[in-house]
Amino acid sequence: MADLRYIYNRNVDIFMNKGCEKMKRILLPVDGSESCQKSFETAKDLALKFDAEVIILTVTTPYEQIFHGPSNAYQPFHDENYHALAERIISTAIGKFNDTGVKVRSAIEDGYIGSSIIDFAENEEVDLIIMCTHGMGGLKRFTLGSVTHKVVMHATVPVLVVR
Repeated sequence: MADLRYIYNRNVDIFMNKGCEKMKRILLPVDGSESCQKSFETAKDLALKFDAEVIILTVTTPYEQIFHGPSNAYQPFHDENYHALAERIISTAIGKFNDTGVKVRSAIEDGYIGSSIIDFAENEEVDLIIMCTHGMGGLKRFTLGSVTHKVVMHATVPVLVVR
């Protein structure tokens, strides 16, 4: 039988595998939605428990713009307003960790959300990704959100999904 550590965390039962004491980097992707407030508390509690750093990540997604001309191709296009919004989301998220004693840093990535979270986690060698079941979109009752589902299925590190 696996050696598991049990942690009671604000109505969330968490079982951690042996070796979790080496958890030093927790990735917390955020999109500014109010539905994911429990993920902040979970990240804070685990960061304090393991003396880990929380990396808050938000991703600005390109939308496709049609260019008329010989190629008639779609090309990614970023609006400056997306970066301003991303900075506000990050600032609000960092504020939730004020006066908690948790080490926090942040990042803004450009790209498709699920892929960007997975790539960032690998590049930064995070030990855990904490996500809520749904962010800005999606059915809330019966399924995981599409971004959360993609990250759970393809991440190379553990993903803790908070409802």
